[in-house]
Amino acid sequence: MTPEGIAVHRRSIPDVGGVSLANDIINSDLMQSHARRDNIAFKTCKVMDAVTDGSLIYGNRYDFSPIFDDLLNDWFNRLVDSITVDAREYLADVVNIMFVGGNANLLRDRATGTGYFIPENPQLTNIQALLAGVMEAN
Repeated sequence: MTPEGIAVHRRSIPDVGGVSLANDIINSDLMQSHARRDNIAFKTCKVMDAVTDGSLIYGNRYDFSPIFDDLLNDWFNRLVDSITVDAREYLADVVNIMFVGGNANLLRDRATGTGYFIPENPQLTNIQALLAGVMEAN
């Protein structure tokens, strides 16, 4: 975004969203050891539910909280690296990089006051933009 609030570049970057984070959790040594021991296949959507509700527990049994912060930091760093590569031609003119979508709130502590912007309800931004486009078309 420019200082005037104009978006200069928009892109959804693959492999850095919530599914990517959930798969990082599933593929971690901790969760894979549970999977081998108990012969279980973890489902991405259930990991995402545990992240969303803040429990960091898959089902009632598999606590991934001990590894979550490190995986979240790695995920955030990959996201920022991807943005930097994708938007490098615009970065000299950019004041803020905006994170939107369901997992943007996970970044709030990491992105405060550092040239990043997260709207109040980032999980609603995509649908709000779609609805605004429909209203303009009518």
